[in-house]
Amino acid sequence: MKFKRKALSILLKRIKEKENLIQFITGPRQVGKTTMVLQLKEYIGKECKYFTSEDSVTKGPAWLDATLNNEEMSADKNNNRKHLVIIDEIHKIRDWQEIVKKHYDKIKRDKCNLQIILLGSSPILISNGKESLAGRFESIYMGHWNYKEMREAFGWDLDDYLCYGSCPGSATLINDYRRWRSYIKESIIEATLTKDILSYERINKPALLRQLFEITQIYSGQILSFTKMLGQLHDAGNTTTLSHYAELLKTSGLMCTLNKFSSRDLVKRMSVPKLQVLNNAFLDIGEGDLKKIVRTNSELKGRIIESAVGGYLANRMLSGEIDLFYWREGNDEVDFVVKKEGTMFLIEVKSGRTRMSQRGLDTALKKYPKASAIIIGNNNKELEKFFLGEIF
Repeated sequence: MKFKRKALSILLKRIKEKENLIQFITGPRQVGKTTMVLQLKEYIGKECKYFTSEDSVTKGPAWLDATLNNEEMSADKNNNRKHLVIIDEIHKIRDWQEIVKKHYDKIKRDKCNLQIILLGSSPILISNGKESLAGRFESIYMGHWNYKEMREAFGWDLDDYLCYGSCPGSATLINDYRRWRSYIKESIIEATLTKDILSYERINKPALLRQLFEITQIYSGQILSFTKMLGQLHDAGNTTTLSHYAELLKTSGLMCTLNKFSSRDLVKRMSVPKLQVLNNAFLDIGEGDLKKIVRTNSELKGRIIESAVGGYLANRMLSGEIDLFYWREGNDEVDFVVKKEGTMFLIEVKSGRTRMSQRGLDTALKKYPKASAIIIGNNNKELEKFFLGEIF
């Protein structure tokens, strides 16, 4: 089955435009970035060339320069149709920004009918380096798969999505819990921590980076200050370092932190963060098959529902669809605050966990009377409507 993600239709629309901006495809491991551009290549045909720099030992700056030169000459000879050149794993090539900038400027100056498409794991890659690509690119973020995609591609039900997250590469392994867990740990988490992040950022305290993610695996959906976190970490640094590492983990697709909602930007930036894994597959619930455990543990089920809601919203935030926060004043709290196209939503998750009353939502509505309130329970039909995007 060749499942097509939304990013493919976005990219197809963009390459039909006259402006040949560089298209930069970013996103976590194992979300289908390479599959998507190969589908594009199949659709376009011979005018689309795909290259990967995965073997960075033999494919360095000189290889990238020569490859782009060759594609420019090929496009010049057949200028009646647009040509596309795709470079995968671009971050593995040293000084790639300078080389790409040089060729993009030459393509624009010579009116060459060639468009460059780049794939990398993190948006940080665009800004790293000596040369700026500002004004020369636009990005497409491919986040973790949502429930609708997992249902259509693999026939999953809602409980599968809540308990096993949404990593397509592991979708056929969920009937063997140990094998599924091993795949998530080794192919995604470890590969991201030990390869991807280190390929574009120098990490002075790798143990601290790992411990921050491990804390998020345990406390996903909870508000926890960096100062308190440092008290639990063995390789303690400072809050600035921890905040920077949280940003790296966000851009790599493992976790993020949510700020408190406020009309004042400084309050947002200085607020105590809410921790959130970006995929429920990354939750740490100890040993055992989560789908079996939650049948008799309503507290744990409530935890995974709240984490799944947060992860779903956070992926929409990272793709640019919404702005996402939490809200708290004194003892009053609302799980999530969403701002979308001028509309504000206050979202409270009532999923079987031991929680305070609805007072927080009532208080927030008095302060923001134009906001729309959404209460999410543990009823599967209601949850499905939410995860299918039918509520907003």
